[in-house]
Amino acid sequence: KKIGEEPPPELFSPINKKTEILSYQPIDKITPVIDGRLTYFYEWYNAGYADVKRMGGTMQRFAGLITTVYCGFDEKNLYIRFDVINHDIASYEYAINFYKPQNLKITLDKPGDILFNIEEIGEVAIPLSLVNIGDEEMIEFAISAREKGTEVDRTPLLRFSIRLKDTSLYNWTV
Repeated sequence: KKIGEEPPPELFSPINKKTEILSYQPIDKITPVIDGRLTYFYEWYNAGYADVKRMGGTMQRFAGLITTVYCGFDEKNLYIRFDVINHDIASYEYAINFYKPQNLKITLDKPGDILFNIEEIGEVAIPLSLVNIGDEEMIEFAISAREKGTEVDRTPLLRFSIRLKDTSLYNWTV
């Protein structure tokens, strides 16, 4: 950071991978209400999620701000939700740094093409065209939180599979 460069995303993944499963892939399309709260129980049910508080390694321990990240999609948008525990979630500035399918930084500070709301939880709707997601992509991103211009927390590198076509054929349940 001191040389004015962003650190590579690989630095936010543990060297020794745990065998424990700490993240799950989306199983079907979702269209949540972006209101900054859990509107109804099944709103994020089919989304993938990562238990951030249990991820990381020796070089990156859980800082205590972002605890869980959810990721889902529909035909138009990529949806990201992040939960914060024991903190005033709205008192921080957030950014989502995408590394795949393209490098892109989305700052959640003023309304624009990105619909977001940060109340009890953080909810974000990003147009698929903005992130350049095709029919089947692996996305990689990290979420960072800043307080008064200083980064106070960053998630490990998160990976989710986005399959726009035939989602229910690959992820069916009985």
